[in-house]
Amino acid sequence: MPEYKQVEIQRDIFVFQSLIGCRVGDLYRMTKQNVINNAIEYIPRKTKDGNPVTVRVPLNDKAKAILEKYQDHEGNKLLPFISEQKYNDAIKKLLNWQR
Repeated sequence: MPEYKQVEIQRDIFVFQSLIGCRVGDLYRMTKQNVINNAIEYIPRKTKDGNPVTVRVPLNDKAKAILEKYQDHEGNKLLPFISEQKYNDAIKKLLNWQR
């Protein structure tokens, strides 16, 4: 069922986001070029203007597996993102299923 597939994708993105500990906005700006030597490198938006510092987060096996699962999705974005609002809605739906 397509609805469940979409929730599965968003669950994977949520788990990935949790594993690397970034804000949604920063995650959505990431591209495949942010993966460097088994780590994610990015400049958090919140510090970009004041004191830009590149953050390097090593990827564990679960994070690598998620990236591998979606490596063939279209475009240059890191993962198959939908709008941030729909992402939030999908996560709420997923958490309600867990009750």
